[in-house]
Amino acid sequence: MTKYAVDAGVAALESGASGGGCVFEFDKEIPFWARCVHRIGVITGRALRITGGCFLFCRRETYEAVGGFPEKFLAGEDMALVRAIKSQGNFVIPGPLVYTSARKLKVVGLTEVLQLVLTILLRGENYQSKRTIDFIYGERTERCREVSKVK
Repeated sequence: MTKYAVDAGVAALESGASGGGCVFEFDKEIPFWARCVHRIGVITGRALRITGGCFLFCRRETYEAVGGFPEKFLAGEDMALVRAIKSQGNFVIPGPLVYTSARKLKVVGLTEVLQLVLTILLRGENYQSKRTIDFIYGERTERCREVSKVK
């Protein structure tokens, strides 16, 4: 996360936003298909004022009013929090980017990513299932973490 993202979040709150989040970029080069999917996601997210959980921020009153992160979700809790923050006021997506690991893209392919995106589009924050939890947190993801520790 960059200092610019934090500064932009604070400025948004000082300007009256109830909360917001920054768009993410990957920390390493990613496959062409992933760049395409990511670009579409960024454009769509900015247009709909939705973002994932890499960097979310809100006012304390907002967080308390919505009950914080909903613990009933193993996945999708960030989407539920964004929806709840939006119910309390203006949700903004400032310009600065935050960075996340690209390592998962070493163990998943285009078909799986598109299936997950479609599932999220259809089910919203209620997208968790055995399949999606395995995709996000499963054995392959753990293996790619181990490989990145070794290097």
